[in-house]
Amino acid sequence: MKIPQYLSLMLGLFIMTAAGCTKKKDAPAAPEASGSSIAYVLNDNFPFSSFCKDLSNAGLIDTLGSAHRFTALAPNNDAYALSGISLNLLFRTPATLRSAAAYHLLSDSVVFGPMPLVQNKPMMTLSGQPVFFSKYEEAGDTITTVNGLRLVSMDNLASNGPIQVLPEIMNPLFYPTLDGRMRNDTLLTLFCAMVQRAGLDSLLANTDTYTVLAPYNASLRATAGQPGSLDLSSLDHIAAADPDTLKNMVAYCILKDRYFLGDLYHSEYTQPTGVTMLNGETIGITGSPGVYHSIRFTGKTGVVAGIYSFIASSYNYADFPCGNGVLHIINQVLIP
Repeated sequence: MKIPQYLSLMLGLFIMTAAGCTKKKDAPAAPEASGSSIAYVLNDNFPFSSFCKDLSNAGLIDTLGSAHRFTALAPNNDAYALSGISLNLLFRTPATLRSAAAYHLLSDSVVFGPMPLVQNKPMMTLSGQPVFFSKYEEAGDTITTVNGLRLVSMDNLASNGPIQVLPEIMNPLFYPTLDGRMRNDTLLTLFCAMVQRAGLDSLLANTDTYTVLAPYNASLRATAGQPGSLDLSSLDHIAAADPDTLKNMVAYCILKDRYFLGDLYHSEYTQPTGVTMLNGETIGITGSPGVYHSIRFTGKTGVVAGIYSFIASSYNYADFPCGNGVLHIINQVLIP
């Protein structure tokens, strides 16, 4: 991927407001000249070289060099190393690449530091879809997140707006409903059949907000022949299953309201006995937001699920935002 290089000598350092943890190597150099736009600063700081390549391939670098006001939600190079893949490789058509990159740019200048405490406040991006901003107190600290991600540093001011540094690449919001998002994922064929058989597909297709912990196909195939477990290993078995039993199982995978992983980690602090699922029973949450995908969901039967991960890939199968909630793909079946 080729990218135009903007070479300059930048003097001084940004005054940084840390959220979560602060990494000095990620702090962009402070703009001195009036031409120190977001594009100028990102290109002149190596920790954002991967993000700049994606922006360049998406045709957005020149946009960020204009006089218009923006906010860059910039994953650093560590974030790219963590995911092992770039937006350019994930979204290969020009339209989807541009939309995914534009999802990391707010369409106005937004300084996060002065904002009040809030939970998942929508903020519009250049893609036309919102990201969700949260600010809350935890154990004496003030935590600031975007789509559940705790910022590495924030409010690094360029001439046309701030740069907010992210520890991960965000999954873009492409689908208005959870039902539509799941139906378009080949990992979730069996779970979608369960949702439909349980009569809950319309619930996830409306405007109410939910979070879904969806077991992927192989975890459901593994239920075949297991003593005391409902066989959900094929579409035929799911079609023959008792709808009420399936409804209880599916409802145990659904949480009311919007919960990114950061929100679920925070619930470990605010709800130590577990989060209450749609069927009225709880799931325990453990893990650390500082460790990639360390989150664990403990079900009633003691089964522990984590985030699904494809072999040899750390691509993020959690935190898929939808218009009416968040989808996380998990690696075990949680049984109520």
